[in-house]
This record gives sequence, structure tokens and C-alpha cells, in this order.
Amino acid sequence: GAGELAFEYLGSASPTNQMRLLVTGAATALAIGDRLERSGIGRQEAEAIFEPPSFTAMPVDPADARDPDEFGGAFILAYALVILTFMAILTYGNWVAQSVAEEKSGRVMELLITAATPRQLLTGKVLGSGAAGLTQYLAIVAAAIIGFVANAPISESLGVSGQSPISLPDLNAWMLLAFGAFFLLGFVLYSTLYAAAGSMVSRIEDVQQAVGPLIFLSMAGYFASFTGLNVPDAGWVGVLSFVPFFSPYLMPARMLLTSVGRGEILVALAILAVTLLAAILVASRIYSAGVLMYGQRVGLRTIWRASRVSR
Repeated sequence: GAGELAFEYLGSASPTNQMRLLVTGAATALAIGDRLERSGIGRQEAEAIFEPPSFTAMPVDPADARDPDEFGGAFILAYALVILTFMAILTYGNWVAQSVAEEKSGRVMELLITAATPRQLLTGKVLGSGAAGLTQYLAIVAAAIIGFVANAPISESLGVSGQSPISLPDLNAWMLLAFGAFFLLGFVLYSTLYAAAGSMVSRIEDVQQAVGPLIFLSMAGYFASFTGLNVPDAGWVGVLSFVPFFSPYLMPARMLLTSVGRGEILVALAILAVTLLAAILVASRIYSAGVLMYGQRVGLRTIWRASRVSR
């Protein structure tokens, strides 16, 4: 109508989507204010009209009610657990595979295989390399926890405010045990497969090719977890949290961000444990044949043939 405000954007280049939204929002606010003023509605009346309504989010079950600061702490902790699990699996899984490949390339494996069974060598390699790596990793985690706990008293002694707006959720012994179980079982599962993959190469340079599918599988769980952190109640998140290669990432996050029954947790742990046992059986067969294979190209057919020969 007559008297309506009109706006033009002048710039050296076309506006980006973000800039377009920003300018459009500001122009809309100005236009609405102008229309209200021409309609005889004062500023106070306009503010009363556009004042946001009171909004309170309440869970269906009062027992699930959580303080916003505590939920923020739970989200950060879930985020940290996903990163910790992914980095441990990726870093020390590759370490295990590299270690196996080094022993094989140096012909040390030919001597070791005569002193112990392949399953014993595989178990020792996974536990030894894994324990060394986890010791270093746990030292970093312990330092982070000590720093967080000591932040408030140190700040008070220095006369500055050390109160964090984010509070960590209450963690009971059951949750801590479950977190540890998912982490350890997931780590050993991936490390076992990494060791088997490392035994299938004759040169250290070929390790990355052999472990490529495992890296992809771990990254799939990692990215699925980050998406699931925003929708922990989604059905697909619940389903994937029972898949053994994804449960070490997703189930601890679900435990922190939503209500998960103990039965679900125990079922997920049982599936993960059974998968680990099956992986150990298959990996030991691959390992026993792979450590004595030299000069052969790594592939699914080679792995399948090795597992059949070593039965």
C-alpha cells in the first residue's frame, strides 16, 4: 500500500545466504515497526504484542527432568567420550597393525610362530600394544579430570571466579562400569581386526591399504554418533547402538543424554562380547596363515583363502 517501506541491497557482490537472511530479518523488523506506528499502536503496546510467551519443557516422566546446565555437561561428556573412543581405536589400532607388519617384514614372526600358537601371539600382541597405548591415553584423561576438578578451588584461592556454567551429570558406579566395558570391548574388537589385517601384508607401506575398511567402519560409527548426539531418542540411533561396531560410540552417548534401561545396556554388551569372541576366532585363523604369507597382494579373496587354509 501507499507509504510502505521498500529496501534495496547494494554491494560489490551478490549477498550470501547468511547475509541475505540477516538483512531480510532487519528489514522485516523495520517494516513491521513502521506499520504498527502508522496504525496508531505505540512502542509499549507493540512490545507487549510481540513479547515471547512463557515456555517450559517438561518430560512425561518427572524422573527424567534435568537441569539445563546438567544436560549441557552431559552433552559435552558424551561428545568427549565419542572422540576418546574414536581416537583410541584409530591411533592404537594402527599401532597394532604396524607392529605386526614390522615383525613380519623383519622375519621375526617366523621365530615367534614356533614358540607359541597364533591365537596366543594375537592375544599377546593386542593386549601388549593395547595396554601400552591405553596407559598413555588414560594419563591424558586423568590429567583432564584432575584439571576440571581442581579448577574451582584453584580459582577461589587466586580470588577469581571459577564457577563453571556447565555442571557434569551425576555418574553412578553402574554407568562408569558400563562406559569402561563398552570402551574396552570396542577397543579390543577393533584391535583384534587391526592385528589380523596387519598380518596380511608383507611391507609396512601396505598397512594402510589393509586397514582401510576398518578405518572406514570406525569413521562411520564416529560420524553416526555425532549426528545421534543431537537426536539421541531417534529410532535409528537406538538400533545402531546395538550394532557391535557402533555400540562403543552410541550406547554411552545414549546413556548420558536419554533414558536407557539396564536391559538394553546388557543386551548391547552381550552382542559386543559375542562379536568379539567371533572376531578372535576368525582373526586367529587369518593371523596364523597371514604371518607366513610374503609377497602376496592383500584382498578379500586372500583373506578368505587364508582363513580356510588355517582351519
